[in-house]
Amino acid sequence: MEGPDAVAAENSGYAILKDRRGKVQFLLIPTRRLLGIEDPVLLRDDTPLYWQKAWVSLHFIDELRGDPVPREDLSLAINSVWSRSEDQMHIHLSCVRDDLRGRLLASQSQIGESWSLLEGGWVGHALWVRRFIAEDLSGIDPFRDVAAHVPNARESMDRFGIAVVPFRFSGGHNGFVLIADPVDLALGGLGSAERDVQDHDCAVLH
Repeated sequence: MEGPDAVAAENSGYAILKDRRGKVQFLLIPTRRLLGIEDPVLLRDDTPLYWQKAWVSLHFIDELRGDPVPREDLSLAINSVWSRSEDQMHIHLSCVRDDLRGRLLASQSQIGESWSLLEGGWVGHALWVRRFIAEDLSGIDPFRDVAAHVPNARESMDRFGIAVVPFRFSGGHNGFVLIADPVDLALGGLGSAERDVQDHDCAVLH
């Protein structure tokens, strides 16, 4: 994470900052001290729903571009301990990789409401995926969902990245694909959901 060149402060315990990397990348950063994805506070019921706050803050990307970005071109991501550069929790708001979006479209019939491995993996290593039908993230907390249902996650949250990709499923239903990106050093997987899911140059918009 590099220094921001624009700040949009909120009065509800977090701030949205423009990262200098990428055309439209923003960061959601809690104003309280939270180490990162492994911080046990993130799994408590009284912790703010930071993913929903990131979702409703995607309008900053529209405002920066001066033109609305299609819902399905966006994404949210947080990295594992192995892939992050700062020890303060932050969620990346950016575009989705166009090749990943195509892969998810081709695989959507295999992505169910329960967590499963994406058939064939992604960029050489495993990804866990599940679908969620909804217009926003008010009904789900990806931190708690991954901890509760992805094998070995609760005891090793530091070894996972998490991403959320907006999606329009067959039948016209809006929803999301949730992604758990595990560290797998043997296969080169570092739990970098930002790298594996997002494209800060936003090729998908072209």
